[in-house]
Amino acid sequence: MSALAAAVFCLLLPFSLSASGNSKDDTALFCKFLVSMETGAVDRKLLSKVKRLARRSKQKRLQNLAKGAVALYDAELAAGGKKRTETALEALAEIAPLILSADDAEELRAKAAKGDLDGALETASPVNWNLDNPEVCVDAAGILASMGRWSTALAGYDRVGSNVPEGPRALAAAGIGDVQFTLKRYQQSVDAYVLALKVIDAMKKLTMYGGDKLLAAWERIIIWKLERARKALDAERYG
Repeated sequence: MSALAAAVFCLLLPFSLSASGNSKDDTALFCKFLVSMETGAVDRKLLSKVKRLARRSKQKRLQNLAKGAVALYDAELAAGGKKRTETALEALAEIAPLILSADDAEELRAKAAKGDLDGALETASPVNWNLDNPEVCVDAAGILASMGRWSTALAGYDRVGSNVPEGPRALAAAGIGDVQFTLKRYQQSVDAYVLALKVIDAMKKLTMYGGDKLLAAWERIIIWKLERARKALDAERYG
């Protein structure tokens, strides 16, 4: 087994049993999807289940998280293709009601439908986010990053991280790490991931987060990203 394959296996293992078959544990299913997004192991069956979760989960927060994650997945999947911009705009329009006012969301959808890129991005600007669903705002920043809108994506992560504590702050820091890694700024990437893990570590000390599956999934993903960034930094320094 290669090092990468081993890393993928270790990431997926905690969720493989509880999120398979006829399991009713929607949180475990969603955690498995998050990890699979990072490792490139999303299959059609898993994607179908999470899309169904995004449409009609009884847990409203989990439903919104699933909507954001699916939108980001679609945008990232199309990032290397001809429909990169079109798909990203559709993804932003899909989650617009979760991050913008009703009027702004309607305006964004209308501009996206017309293919008005500049207009849509202006409406979707992080300064307009209401932060009611901060984790989805992090996904929106990820969608902007998939379009190569690095500065806007970083501004989005910063808006969440500067205004919302705990989980969303950790995700925002990790998002900054992702952008810096893509731009080959490996030291900044490492620093961002370390910050994200420090936030999560502080959360784990609070009783209310004991046994939190989402928190555990986020932590495992960020640890994996940190290891990857450190290896890239070492390669850059020492060859």
